[in-house]
Amino acid sequence: RGHATGGSMKIAAASQEEAIQAGVVVDKAERYYQRKLETAPHDCVNLRKYAQWLYSVGRPDEAEAVFKVGLAHGLRDPDLLCAFAALLVKSGKASKAKDFLKMALVYDTEHRDSYLALAILNYSQGALDAAAYNFGRVLDFEPSNLEALLGRALSLEARVPHLSVESVQEIYLKVLQADPDNSQALEAYASFLIRWKDDLEGGRKLLEHALSTAPDDVTVLCSYASLLTQLGWKKETGMDEKLFQVAQRAMVHATTQNASDNSVLYTYAVLLSTWERHLA
Repeated sequence: RGHATGGSMKIAAASQEEAIQAGVVVDKAERYYQRKLETAPHDCVNLRKYAQWLYSVGRPDEAEAVFKVGLAHGLRDPDLLCAFAALLVKSGKASKAKDFLKMALVYDTEHRDSYLALAILNYSQGALDAAAYNFGRVLDFEPSNLEALLGRALSLEARVPHLSVESVQEIYLKVLQADPDNSQALEAYASFLIRWKDDLEGGRKLLEHALSTAPDDVTVLCSYASLLTQLGWKKETGMDEKLFQVAQRAMVHATTQNASDNSVLYTYAVLLSTWERHLA
C-alpha cells in the first residue's frame, strides 16, 4: 500500500508540475501577443494570430472579441476575414461565416483559403453546385491541391449521370496518384466504384488499403462493414458468417472510437438486423 500511495503521489506531483509549466507557457505567449499589439494595436496579422491562439487555448469568446477589434477598425484583410469565418463555423454560425468569406473574396478575388473554406461550407450544407465551383476556383490557382480535388470529385459525383462517370473517376485517380495512402480519398473512391460501377471487389480492396493506413478511421470502418454485409449475403446460400464476423469486428472498433455518432450506431444496427433477418 505504501508503494502504491507513493507512486500515486509521484504521478500527482508530476501532473501538477506539467500543469504549472503549461501555465507558464500560456502566460509567456499571452505577454508576447500583448506586446506586439501594444506597438501596433491595429496590425491585422498580429490580431489574427492572437485570436487564433486564444481559440487554440480554449478561449473562443475572447478570440471572437479580438477579431471584432480588427473589423471595427475598418481592417479588410482577407486572411483576417477568412480566419474569423473559420472561428464562426466552429461556433455553429455558418451563415455569418459565409458572409465573411464572401467579403474576403471581394477584397481579394484570388484568395484561395477563402474559396476553399467556402467550398467546404457549401458541401456541408448540400449546395453541391456551389461547392464544385468554389473547389474549382481553388484548383484554378493551385491545380494539385488534393483537398480541393477530392472535394470537387465528391461534389461533381452528385451530377452523375448528367456528368460522365469517367470524368469524375479521373479526378479521384488524380488524387490517389498524388497521395495513394489518403484514407479519405480511398474511402470516397471506393464508394464511387460501388455506387456507379457496381465494382464491389474493387471497393473492398480500396477500403482494406484505407484501413491499413488509418485503422481507426470511423468512416472507413463503417463503409467496410456495410460493404462486407452486402458481399456476404447470397440469395442461394444466405449470409457468409465469416464475412459477417469481420464486419462486426469493424463496427465494434468503430463504436469504441466514436460511440456517440448516430451514423455509426445506425450502420451497426443495420448490420445486426440484416444478419438476424437472414438467420430467421
